[in-house]
Amino acid sequence: MKTKIVGLVVGMLVMTPVFAAKAPSTLEQAKTYTDSKVAAEAAARQLADSAEATARGDADTQEASIRSQSDGALQSQIDGLAAATAAGGLGVYEYGERIGSVMYLNGQQPESAGSGTTAVVAGIITTQNYLVEIELEPGNMIRTLPGGFNVYYLLPGCTGEVYVGGGVATKWKELQGYVYALRASEDLYYVPSGSRVSRGGTYQSTRTSLGTCFTTPISNVGFAVRTLPNNPAVTGVYGGANRGGVVFRTP
Repeated sequence: MKTKIVGLVVGMLVMTPVFAAKAPSTLEQAKTYTDSKVAAEAAARQLADSAEATARGDADTQEASIRSQSDGALQSQIDGLAAATAAGGLGVYEYGERIGSVMYLNGQQPESAGSGTTAVVAGIITTQNYLVEIELEPGNMIRTLPGGFNVYYLLPGCTGEVYVGGGVATKWKELQGYVYALRASEDLYYVPSGSRVSRGGTYQSTRTSLGTCFTTPISNVGFAVRTLPNNPAVTGVYGGANRGGVVFRTP
């Protein structure tokens, strides 16, 4: 009986190493599973990171596009405001072309008054920063010299150097520089900007605001400044005294 038990024990002792070599231990199985799980999680994480990066890239691209459009719209507004500021105020247009900005109106309504002293007058600062007054109704023309204002000449027969004057009330216009017309004439004249020095002495002839020339010398002119034939490159006023349709609109 002992012999059988010993043999069985010996047989078990002989078989144990063989079984151990062929069957992995629980620890090894756990390790293999863990490594596989880690590898799978790493792959999943890498895939998720890649998808996140792609999504982030798309979002950044969209954001950049939106920002670009938004910046472009803002820049357009800025450019528009800058243009309006540069052009200045309420625009005055003739034949569809901007000729200046409204500085003042004389308080009358178009088509409600006549011509001359009762005309509707718009004071306009041209694109060259000269003042020109336009009578809106009727006829649309550059305003002539107001009554009491005359043009004085150094030579007889209304020839030679020309000066304009008639009172101190318009000294600000001389400082600004302005364009005017004489009645019964399409000719325009201008007073250069900054003309604050009046000329004394005797003038040999005078033309009134009505266009009449008097050859009697005159020396009691209180205030007069040099005036020149209109130069559009200087004043920004083109054409003659009579104007086309003048309209007002915002820039």
